[in-house]
Order: sequence, then structure tokens, then C-alpha cells
Amino acid sequence: PKDHADSLFDLEDRYGSRIIPLARQMALKMSKALNSDGFNLVQNNGECAGQTVNHFHLHLIPRYKDDGQHILWAPKTIPAEELDATLKTIKGNQ
Repeated sequence: PKDHADSLFDLEDRYGSRIIPLARQMALKMSKALNSDGFNLVQNNGECAGQTVNHFHLHLIPRYKDDGQHILWAPKTIPAEELDATLKTIKGNQ
């Protein structure tokens, strides 16, 4: 967006509803033109999440088999009790 938003948390809904369709169009065109095997769409919020530019933006990253990049998220197993407690916390703060 041309209007400033530090991160997703500050992004106006009128932009959010248009961003994914635009990113999809761009990714399709880039993948075809660059003959990529896959694609990462990355959006970071906050320094601890890797945000280095304080303006909402997306990274569209074409990927290739064996390209040596390791952008993958490796989730860990969380006990059901902890997930339930987190859900209750989120619901309680709405």
C-alpha cells in the first residue's frame, strides 16, 4: 500500500482484502516467467519475526528444487492442554 502502515497490525482492511489476490497474480506471472518449482510468500511483523523495514510489505520469493534456501517454518508439537489454554487466552482478550 502507498499509505503507510508499520505492519499487518496497522494495515487498513481496504488494503488487506486486495493484497492476497494481487500477490497471487504476481506469483503466477513470476513463476511462469522464471520457471520456478515453488514459491514463498513471506510477511514479517516485528523485529523478533524478522521485520527490518517498518512498512507493511510482502516478499514474493520464487523457489527451485535444491536451491539451498531454508525459509521453512519448523513447528514443534504443543500439548493439547497448552493449545486449549492459549485459545482461552485469545478468546478472553477479544
